[in-house]
Amino acid sequence: MVLTRKKPRDFVYIDELREADLGWPNYFLGNKVWVFFDSYDAKLSGDVSYARIVVSCDSETGWVLQMDCTELTQVEVIASKITTPISQQQLIDFGFVEWHGWYE
Repeated sequence: MVLTRKKPRDFVYIDELREADLGWPNYFLGNKVWVFFDSYDAKLSGDVSYARIVVSCDSETGWVLQMDCTELTQVEVIASKITTPISQQQLIDFGFVEWHGWYE
């Protein structure tokens, strides 16, 4: 897995469009969904550490899996198990929760 540093403590592991099944309400070009996997190791007071995978079908709808940064290895394992075409059911089975609007 190639690591990209976005900010001093924010790392991006996956940032790409992937093929999706026919069960999504919307798609990006070519019937694809956006998969974004990043982590943040908080060092500043008030910040929260996390490792998360976001799978979205447009700019306001999708699924998110978020754990503490100490669980990064577990999130990496889940990311490696996501197969294409990506289905919403597969994400539910991995523990993702649905989101609408903007994710933080």
